[in-house]
Amino acid sequence: MPGVPSVLEELHSACAAATAAGGDVTIDADAAAALAARLEPGEVRAAAKGGFPIKFDTLEAELTFLALYHLLDFGGEFDDQLRAAVGRDARETMQFGALGLHLGAKRLDRHFLKDFSAFSVSNYFGFEGRVDSELQPGITISKPGPLQPLAEAVRAAVNGAGAALEREGQRTLGGHILAFADARRQAGEPALAAAFVADLAAAFPGYDDVAAVGATRLPFHRKAQALAADLCARFGTPSQQAGDGGEGEEGEPRQPGGGDARFAWEDAARLAGDSGSHAAAAWHELGVVRLPEALAAAVKEGLPLTGDDEARVRAAAVAAADAVAAAAGGAVTAAQLGAWAAGQLEEGGQLRGKVKGHVAPGTTAY
Repeated sequence: MPGVPSVLEELHSACAAATAAGGDVTIDADAAAALAARLEPGEVRAAAKGGFPIKFDTLEAELTFLALYHLLDFGGEFDDQLRAAVGRDARETMQFGALGLHLGAKRLDRHFLKDFSAFSVSNYFGFEGRVDSELQPGITISKPGPLQPLAEAVRAAVNGAGAALEREGQRTLGGHILAFADARRQAGEPALAAAFVADLAAAFPGYDDVAAVGATRLPFHRKAQALAADLCARFGTPSQQAGDGGEGEEGEPRQPGGGDARFAWEDAARLAGDSGSHAAAAWHELGVVRLPEALAAAVKEGLPLTGDDEARVRAAAVAAADAVAAAAGGAVTAAQLGAWAAGQLEEGGQLRGKVKGHVAPGTTAY
């Protein structure tokens, strides 16, 4: 509606307010400027580009895979348990599972998603929620193990997506995305990331990610924004566009590198930086975010945060990316900087093993 801030503008404004001068969670403008001056824009942009070495038969199939991959981007609180069980952290485990679903499942339609079971989690993601325990010699029972909450969260997220598709009358996640994009184009409405993010959050519980600090609403929608950024980078950048997006319609083979104007978001630069724990920890370690002692310890040592404390740390991650992007003068976007920051704690990152990032028990936001 005219005059009503978009979900992205609401988030940027709320995060700026949550980190305003005078509080105990703030942004160091000098540190942001210094970091912006020494960053190589090409390196930052490269860190924000994902992509998988997979050939998709149709655009719908590719969109379905990407949507499922981002939907399942959570479980960070189980990093240690997953490494001990399967040798992969949560991000690697979810990527492994998403790839397994694409390669191994006969179909990723709403019926498959609705019927996804605990056995399916074990089969595709490679970890067990239940463990065998010896009741007495020769007698064992199965009981919930340390990864049972994660297994249940994965199952619930997948089932929830299937149920949502049934409500929407769509067959696949990719089909929902195409229907959204086509409806806007046919109505003469611009391609807006904010509208896409709001649509995903409203349609799919697993993409709905809103917190609050006091009375201030923080519509992070982290996973929906990450998917929007991926779609723009994959299909919507000017160098990739090949007209009005007529190629690659549902059911048609997609040409490598083909562009699609439906995902060339006019407001792509307003996508926010990553609000997950890795990005938050990186910005603090780099000096851009200033935290009180207790929050700083949680971010560095991987301790639990809940409620306002967790929301304020996430808000600081968004505000930090905004500050560095502003200092960089448009050379890189906040979303690109957020992806770069989160990557500093991952394999090959300069902060890998130095800081952990807080955990938020029970969250499926990251």
